[in-house]
Amino acid sequence: MTDLMPNDFTPLSNTVFEELLNAPEDRCISIIIPTQRATRDTDQNRIAFKTALKSARAELNGEADKNLSEVLEQLAKLDGEADLWSHQHESLAVYASTERVHFIRLPRTMNSFAGVADSFHIKPLIRVMQANDRFQLLAVTQKSVRLYEGDGLSMVPVSLHEAVPKDLVDALGGELDDFHLTVASYKGLRGPAAVHGHHDKSEEMGIDLERYFRTIDKAIWEHHSRVAGVPLILAAVEKYHAIFRRVSKNQHLADHGIKLNPDAADIDEKRLHDEVREAQRPQRHQAVEELVDNFGTARAAGQGSANLADVAKAAVFGKVNKLILAADKRVGGSIDTATGIVTEGELDDPAVDDLLDDIAEHVLRAGGNVHVIPQDIHPHPGSGVAAIYRY
Repeated sequence: MTDLMPNDFTPLSNTVFEELLNAPEDRCISIIIPTQRATRDTDQNRIAFKTALKSARAELNGEADKNLSEVLEQLAKLDGEADLWSHQHESLAVYASTERVHFIRLPRTMNSFAGVADSFHIKPLIRVMQANDRFQLLAVTQKSVRLYEGDGLSMVPVSLHEAVPKDLVDALGGELDDFHLTVASYKGLRGPAAVHGHHDKSEEMGIDLERYFRTIDKAIWEHHSRVAGVPLILAAVEKYHAIFRRVSKNQHLADHGIKLNPDAADIDEKRLHDEVREAQRPQRHQAVEELVDNFGTARAAGQGSANLADVAKAAVFGKVNKLILAADKRVGGSIDTATGIVTEGELDDPAVDDLLDDIAEHVLRAGGNVHVIPQDIHPHPGSGVAAIYRY
């Protein structure tokens, strides 16, 4: 295993998720910790990580996990890397083995978890990956271009690829008409420059904006949106929306947008996130309600179940179309991959995995869909599972 590099964060994407899901290693370390951002006490991040490493070390299986012990020793060396702990989001997921390591910053506060098993603990990522909850927000003015990613609980800024222009001048540069635009920097404004039109040249301005938005759209699609695979929501003043949509070729651009000036003095990240949540609320609630209703219909027709043993067996044999998991529910045990028979156990036993995580892996590998929803609205919170069968 190569030396771990601090600040080498992995963007969460479908490709990374598939890699973790299908990792061939026999033993895998999974650590999830809630984290504080740079503006808060980052020592809490280091302490939480050290505690998680201690828990993971307690689950090692003696000589059989000798190599994993060395991996944990390398992870422990990151305690002194101040930059690592001061550049966090809401949670940090660390997935490590002798073959790979991923540090994934998550835009959602997660419960702490540390474990060693024959596969990675991916259930927390499933909830983050759910497209009806995740989004990217593109905030555009003539003076700035910013990108955020998040879900219903939180939103964080994204470091833009160098191909994404910083502002209109950066995008068009020498193509701007000197008689049309004058550029000057003003103290207190966001971004490096403010752009002011001279004379009444609305037609020329419209052409400049089209070229500007086309440049942004192409770079965002190629370097951010295509990889993320989630809805992209535009935040801009109202008159920009029609122009941007006319030139955009982004397949993930959402029908709804946020119509305001994201550079206005009274607009901050919290306000932008609140606007997105409000815009997505009907769609989000409708999707969950339809999912729960569909399960009820399927179970009444004998095409669904909330029985853990039955769902596990159906998952192993590829019969589950949609699996609904309770977010914070964990059940200790194992599944016989030949028969689908469940053997329950205690989660504090190093040899015991989370059954719900294992069931999810079988469903995903068979091409089914997994949905993680809050436990208080799950159709069967007792078992934490509900399945709609293929046939």
